[in-house]
Amino acid sequence: SARLSELSQLVVALKKDLATAAVLKVHEPALKSFFSEGAEPSTGAMSERGFLQQMQAAGLIKGAIVPLPAEAGVAAADIRCDLLWLDVSAAFHACAREEAGLLLADYAMCLALCGMVKYAAVEPMSAVQQVAGFLANLSGRMDEADVVRTCWSAQRNSPRAGMSSPTR
Repeated sequence: SARLSELSQLVVALKKDLATAAVLKVHEPALKSFFSEGAEPSTGAMSERGFLQQMQAAGLIKGAIVPLPAEAGVAAADIRCDLLWLDVSAAFHACAREEAGLLLADYAMCLALCGMVKYAAVEPMSAVQQVAGFLANLSGRMDEADVVRTCWSAQRNSPRAGMSSPTR
């Protein structure tokens, strides 16, 4: 499908992104734990069904409308931070290298990809912020509104605030 093709291209870029790899490395112990909860003991891989169920159980597959914080400079505006079943399924297929499903390394990349999809509409967020925000959602530390507020706050307090941002 077109969505799978689009996400497959993002996977290639993600694999080359050193900052994203560093974020995933920092979270590696927690990711191993999450992975082991959903992986099939017989294959050591996580099936698509298992991945979808894990994301659903964590409350991550949903449409989310988040009010933009005052720092955004837009009066009463909202932003969508959606992650739909179709997105999660396409991310799974873009990342799974094995017929049996996701291996641990694939799992981390698949979560990173889901984070990029979920926070794609939040303009000031970098890929690293999108991935870190999604991992915070997965662990239950932050909801979508917290992630968006944190992003805008970091943007405002950055020494580069006021400088034009490079295009993605």
